Amino acid sequence: MKLSSKYLLLHILFLFVVMAAKAEAGLGMLYGSIEGKVFTQITFWKLKEGKAERVASYSTDPANRKFCFWVPVDETAQYKLDVALMKQGHRRLEIDKSASYSLQMKAGQNIAVNINPAFWDGSRGFTVKPTGSNAGYTTVSGTLTNMFGGGEMSINKVVDGDQVKVASYSIAKGQNRFYLAFPVGQEGLYTISTLRWQQRLYLKPGEDLQLDADSKKGAYTLIKGSPESQLLSKWQQLITPITSYGYYFPFSGLADTVNLDQYIETYQKLQPEIARFKLSAKSPNQRFNELFQQAMDIDIEYAPIRYLYIYTSKRNWRDFVDGGKNFLNVPSYYKQFIQNNKFRNAKMTQIPEAKDYIRLYGMLHLAITQPGAIKDISRVEKLKLMMSLAANDTLKRYVLKDMLETITINNLSEFKATFEPYKKYANAGPAKQTYQSVLSQFIGDTAYIGKSSYNFSLPDTNGKMVSMKDFKGKVVFIDVWATWCGPCKAQIPFLKEIEEEYKDNKDIVFVAISLDREKDKQKWLNFIQKENLHGLHLLDDAGKAFAMKYEIRAIPRFLLIDKKGKWIEVRCPLPEDKANLKKYIEDALKGSY
Repeated sequence: MKLSSKYLLLHILFLFVVMAAKAEAGLGMLYGSIEGKVFTQITFWKLKEGKAERVASYSTDPANRKFCFWVPVDETAQYKLDVALMKQGHRRLEIDKSASYSLQMKAGQNIAVNINPAFWDGSRGFTVKPTGSNAGYTTVSGTLTNMFGGGEMSINKVVDGDQVKVASYSIAKGQNRFYLAFPVGQEGLYTISTLRWQQRLYLKPGEDLQLDADSKKGAYTLIKGSPESQLLSKWQQLITPITSYGYYFPFSGLADTVNLDQYIETYQKLQPEIARFKLSAKSPNQRFNELFQQAMDIDIEYAPIRYLYIYTSKRNWRDFVDGGKNFLNVPSYYKQFIQNNKFRNAKMTQIPEAKDYIRLYGMLHLAITQPGAIKDISRVEKLKLMMSLAANDTLKRYVLKDMLETITINNLSEFKATFEPYKKYANAGPAKQTYQSVLSQFIGDTAYIGKSSYNFSLPDTNGKMVSMKDFKGKVVFIDVWATWCGPCKAQIPFLKEIEEEYKDNKDIVFVAISLDREKDKQKWLNFIQKENLHGLHLLDDAGKAFAMKYEIRAIPRFLLIDKKGKWIEVRCPLPEDKANLKKYIEDALKGSY
């Protein structure tokens, strides 16, 4: 009994020390939870002398309803919580409704808040009370150098391979301290990031982690942290020679002075030290060990693969079809990374870099195994390749979700041809939600495909009314645009090329429908003349007669009518995707769609 009491006392003293460390002078903590299975975006504001300064923000979801703000307190200022209730929009969460609550804070004070959006009405729905407890939240604090002009520091958790921001802290110009507090339900890998860089952290419930970060270099020095955090920090320092090119910089490119041969030489020299570190990098925490081994395995291959991509392209990769050309002439050294059924361990979805690693590996795999195919690979072939790299259903769902978000799909027919063969992997979770979300963009088009296009008429540049009936027996290609639309004007040079190729073909008509307002008619006419635009031009006053009828909410938009006056497609590829668009036109001319 005495022994138990002794350990109980030591435990209480330990908790006191931890809480005292977190009660940094001048800081206050505001924490709480959201009632109901909802998504929210919470913003904490400081109001002083008529100015509003955003201090920090937080996101909650049905599975993670708690939030926390840990901030330096100015007792002469007023503070305010803005809470936005989010709903699922067309492709992302959008604000449904919002409410605010004003409060005073005192240095060293903790405040507990319960928010129930169901009762929002003025200050109703907010229950606020001071408390002496900090509720055991995990805290990350430190100093940020080279953060010129201020900015934002964020903590992101990894959810099914995606990085989801859970908390952020705004750093004002001239300041360099940051304070982040948030609930960690289960220990695991997180990232800490600015707009320029990100780095991994391993966080546990109630942990107090302190670090000094360099925003210019994208690196941090651990001041205080768990044994797991120390191992992770040592690893990231060890591989600096092969990551310093911008591995942790999402939007960065290489300096022109960097040499691929030199990089490979540096990479080779570091391998023995990496092997020794991997053998000794063990902790009593088995969960950490498994994730850490996965993270190291990814770093060892992803770092040189990402280097090769940036080195050859000098820009970030977005679409496989376009980006693939940047993996031409791959050095033979990279062949060692290629193997069948490459991705087997589903735990890799908990690693922040895994998603981009799989994407780039897919391009490298194709470039090495089928070097002549990478320039012309179709979206169907791309998806087939990427799905073949995953060795189990869990990873196939993960890859499918990412490809749904990455591959450019123009219409329902392309969606069916590309994704329907893998529908069984979209049977649950995020993959199912993403599949349905992308499909919902196009499913309404079935109301028009195969139907008559003879239900609208518009004036041309001379004011003469033109109907699609006037072109019966011809294929009609329609460009919906406006003089105020930058992306529309960007397609003009590509469209001119296609029009030039078909200028002698009497079986096709090119029609441009502008959504400019009637009052801006002269501006429209001047633009047509200035840019020497060809084809037939019609004016749809702010979209009232045509765009609204066909639910066109975004432009540019390209549509195709067959020789019988029926809609073939209401979402054709952009003219910049010339080869793909010409297939639609050629099939329409042949009547073989």
